[in-house]
Amino acid sequence: VRSSIQIARAARHADLGFRIAVHSGNPRVDENDLLGHDVNIAARLLEYCKPGEVVVTDDAKQRAARRLKKIRWPSSKRINVRGARSPILVHSLV
Repeated sequence: VRSSIQIARAARHADLGFRIAVHSGNPRVDENDLLGHDVNIAARLLEYCKPGEVVVTDDAKQRAARRLKKIRWPSSKRINVRGARSPILVHSLV
């Protein structure tokens, strides 16, 4: 059994590859949980997100346009996401 100090030391040297996917919509709130189509789309976007990358749907980008106008989005693409009626335009930031 490793001690918490050993685990903390190992974590400092680990390369954690966070992936962030952002989508906007109207989730259904059930006590402390968010549910529904838009939550599923955001979760499924993570399949297309590389470690260290942020993927934002065009809808979410447009809704936050004033706050995001200084950000450069080096790549955009349309992806087929299970549960979506048509391909979704996403913008990536690494």
